[in-house]
Amino acid sequence: MIGWTLGTTTAIMSSILAGFTVDYVVHLAHAYVETPGDTVTKIRASFAEMGGSVFSGMLTSVVASLPLFMCKIKFF
Repeated sequence: MIGWTLGTTTAIMSSILAGFTVDYVVHLAHAYVETPGDTVTKIRASFAEMGGSVFSGMLTSVVASLPLFMCKIKFF
């Protein structure tokens, strides 16, 4: 595009990041749809119901990836 190249590792990590993003949004959207009431009530209830779980999933993914930043990749 502007002279940048997309390597294999970058492509894989981008796919994983997109998967995480969709997963979190789907959980919140499902809680929103299943909650009765007006929009504000639905938003508050969905964040109250799923917000902790979604945040915990995000936090564990980020914390688990931190040691990987210190790794050096060596191919066979």
